[in-house]
Amino acid sequence: MKKLLISVLMALSLVACDNQEANKNVVKIGVIMSFTGAEPEGANNAKNALLFVRDKKLQSNIKYDLIFEDSAGEVAKGLNAAKKLVSYDNVDVVFRI
Repeated sequence: MKKLLISVLMALSLVACDNQEANKNVVKIGVIMSFTGAEPEGANNAKNALLFVRDKKLQSNIKYDLIFEDSAGEVAKGLNAAKKLVSYDNVDVVFRI
């Protein structure tokens, strides 16, 4: 879990740097997880950790919007979630956890 959070923070930093150059103040991040799959507890714990990091640890002038989608542990649902995040929600980056 700790390595996951560090990876996400590193990616957020890269996206934030890119968005600063484009004069944006909001970074939209799509996160695809298996909330209704075999082990939803892990997805819920990871979601709570990401929300905690966003709210408590990232003190900057950039706002991070986290948009969560459920893959239910299925590839087809995960692909549909990714398509929705990119085409409808217009996220800047997508993570599959």
